[in-house]
Amino acid sequence: MDARASLPVSLPRANPTTSYWQDPPDPEISDYLSSPTVPETADIVIIGSGITGAGIAWNLLGEDQELHARDNENGKEKIVMLEARQACSGATGRNGGHTKAASYRTFLSNSSISLPTAKKIARLEYATIKAVHAFAATHKIDCDSWTGDTVDVVYDAAQWEASLKGIEAIRQAFKGEEDESTVARYPLKWRNDF
Repeated sequence: MDARASLPVSLPRANPTTSYWQDPPDPEISDYLSSPTVPETADIVIIGSGITGAGIAWNLLGEDQELHARDNENGKEKIVMLEARQACSGATGRNGGHTKAASYRTFLSNSSISLPTAKKIARLEYATIKAVHAFAATHKIDCDSWTGDTVDVVYDAAQWEASLKGIEAIRQAFKGEEDESTVARYPLKWRNDF
């Protein structure tokens, strides 16, 4: 995880693969433009339309986005969202990481900051999963929102050992707490081929 985090940030790839989840692209949202040109000024600029950008926009605009558009014409704050390609075409539109936490992978690293911080991050990851599924249900979004057990496949002995340490650390940290059976629930089943 640390190696991935240290990769330099770059512009998106010129010819990305098509995401399974966006094939075909949504006809209303994928290439939506609210204006033919990028505004020269804005009060708030949101970079990216993935889960973070969309969540920020949703919370800033509220549910009545048409009302916000009228307010904008009357001098209220101007919000602009910039996206390099199609809406939600980056990581959010390509995987289910926002609907599946693997907090054990980063728990030890986060614990090096502080145990309360690591627990707070793990709880946030779990709360995000619950919120994403609840949002889809509340707004009757026709998608493959599903909750249940998932599987992490580990092919490397060093990663396996790190995973076991992370799972043990998160279990110990949440032992006896109310969210022990949710945030720290990592049943182990394995086939050892190493």
